[in-house]
Amino acid sequence: MSNAAKKRVAVAIFDRADPLEAALTDLSTAGVRNQNICLLFRGDALSRMVDGAETGRLSPYVDDLAVVGNYGGPEPLRGSYGRDVYWLLSRPDGAQSLGARLGEWIPRTQSSVLEQSVESGDLLLWVCVSNTSLERAVPEILLRHSSKAVQVHEISG
Repeated sequence: MSNAAKKRVAVAIFDRADPLEAALTDLSTAGVRNQNICLLFRGDALSRMVDGAETGRLSPYVDDLAVVGNYGGPEPLRGSYGRDVYWLLSRPDGAQSLGARLGEWIPRTQSSVLEQSVESGDLLLWVCVSNTSLERAVPEILLRHSSKAVQVHEISG
């Protein structure tokens, strides 16, 4: 597959609204567009996370939620914006879990970390790195704000 058909994505795990909001602000300042950002979580994790927090930067995401799928969980998997993550997750292939689905695109050990985080109530922030000027900035921003793992992957698509 050619390089033009590959996408570089960075994903960070968040368990609190304030650092997530700071990351979104910094990503916007760096030039990342909303269409390249996706929040991914199970059930009402975002609502619980923003309950009582200042959520000005999160408002567009809270207002634009869609059910992405179930992938074997007790509650639906929800997402916001970010057509690249929808593309990753929406292809019908019979995957029974989020980890199995993501494992088609990224190493299984790393997809398991992401799946466990979502299942424990954390939120994933996916960022499609759309140009080379952002390849260094995006992971640095995510590392600065996430108290948990940050991963960078190149996926075919």
